[in-house]
Amino acid sequence: MKNRVLHVFFILVFLTSCKEDEDRVISTDLPTEASQLFIVSNAWSEALFFTQLSFDQYSNAESLDLPGCPEILLDKTAKRVTLTFDPAKTCEQTGKSKRSGKLILNLSQSDAETPIWFLEYENYTFEDASINGIRTFTKNSLGVVNETFETLTHKTKNLLTHQFAGNLTHTLSLVNGIVIGVNSKGMINGRNPAGRNFVFDFNDKRELLFSCFQDNQLLPVAGKETWQVSRSETSQLTHSLMYEWKEKCKVEAYVVLSDGRRLLLNP
Repeated sequence: MKNRVLHVFFILVFLTSCKEDEDRVISTDLPTEASQLFIVSNAWSEALFFTQLSFDQYSNAESLDLPGCPEILLDKTAKRVTLTFDPAKTCEQTGKSKRSGKLILNLSQSDAETPIWFLEYENYTFEDASINGIRTFTKNSLGVVNETFETLTHKTKNLLTHQFAGNLTHTLSLVNGIVIGVNSKGMINGRNPAGRNFVFDFNDKRELLFSCFQDNQLLPVAGKETWQVSRSETSQLTHSLMYEWKEKCKVEAYVVLSDGRRLLLNP
């Protein structure tokens, strides 16, 4: 009987030790996990500006008008826009984010009764990470744009891969009838390199200013994101991201980790 009690005691000590070790590992990994999610969130966001322009606007645009100063190729018959980015090209913009490869916009049905258009990535990289997939956009009678995609793949040069799907809405911001930006709400869900499921919930309007994007400064000037990351089939952690506008297009992005720590993600 005494041996059985001792046996149970050692099992409990072992399980408690394992749980403490698990918590310690999770705690240690939280800043890295948050940094990776921040990178993915911005990799999705950085191309949004390009999807909000019409074919006529591209027809009148110069390379310097667009983030990253891409070469603009127009196919007027197919109403297709191909943006080719060369990281070695001199681009006199304040923001220094680098892109390479192509963004292809199929706008052939963007003026239809039920407008629909597509963004496709071709050998495209943003900040040395590749992005692959197709994003679909539709517009309702009120001018609200719905974005959906089944699978986007984001892979870093160290082969860390996130795959995710999304369903979001975008509403243009107007001042005196002039478009100044776009507000986004919705959700993105996927799987991180550790095999954990994650969800981005843009539960507070995430506002991008076109004037900042045209200068290649890509962070939202306002908004919050809630990031949920699974730890098991029945448990998850939640991190909260907040964008704080400082001046002009300068923005600081702070994350509050699930353990309460507050970190600046873009020092």
